[in-house]
Amino acid sequence: LNNKNWLVSLIDKFQIFFVKGERATVFRTERGVRLQDLQGHIYQVVETFHTTGRVYWRCQYARRGDLKCKAKVHTTGEWIVNKSGLHNHEILSEI
Repeated sequence: LNNKNWLVSLIDKFQIFFVKGERATVFRTERGVRLQDLQGHIYQVVETFHTTGRVYWRCQYARRGDLKCKAKVHTTGEWIVNKSGLHNHEILSEI
């Protein structure tokens, strides 16, 4: 399986019994796997760790020339377990 298919498979099968954090929504787009937090911000995959189930994400606007948003999260399963950086933009509907 490639990284994106593995990630979706992991999220479908991986169960967390005790994690403090925020539940996230993971979905697929034509551009790949995305994550949406409870506030509505969208993130894209940066790196996955198959052995731990940990996935690192960055804001979808991290590389956009006019924004370069620094917000990042990491998840275990479907739970956001850490957030860093602040979004420097409003919630935008374009994915």
